[in-house]
Parts: sequence; C-alpha cells; structure tokens
Amino acid sequence: MHATTTATTLTNAVRSALASREQSADVAVFVPFVRLSREVVAPDGQVGIVKTTFRFDGDLVLLRGFGKAADDLAALANQARHEGLTVR
Repeated sequence: MHATTTATTLTNAVRSALASREQSADVAVFVPFVRLSREVVAPDGQVGIVKTTFRFDGDLVLLRGFGKAADDLAALANQARHEGLTVR
C-alpha cells in the first residue's frame, strides 16, 4: 500500500475509533507514529496544544497503543479544563 494511502486509511480508522469513544482529536500520521492532539485556549487568548503519540504497528484491526493514547489525551484535556482552559 502506498504511504499516502496508508496514512489516510490510518487517519480514518483512528478518527472512527475516537468517535466510537465519543472523543475527538486532530490526527497526524508520521508512519510509524500517530499523534493525537487538541487545541487549548487560555482565558487571555493564548493557544496551546495537548498531545499524545502512539506507535502504529501495522495492524489496523488492533491499533495497539491507541487506547492508552486516547485515554492519555482525554486526561490531558480534562486537566486543561480543570485549569480553566477551553479545549477545542
């Protein structure tokens, strides 16, 4: 499979898996790594990013590491909200 096709397929699979968890994130694929990120905004308007990365092992069915990465990102987003930031 061509690298661009692999990245697109992987991105779509990760977005679908996030949606099934009622989560969302920006998904960036840098084979073999996948980064999940969310933008956070401080009350003064400063923008930052919370992110986590997992290694794609080549198995779209299992997506090993995805669950932990999604949980980590959710925890980072919750922490940002607790600190008074807006998570986009």
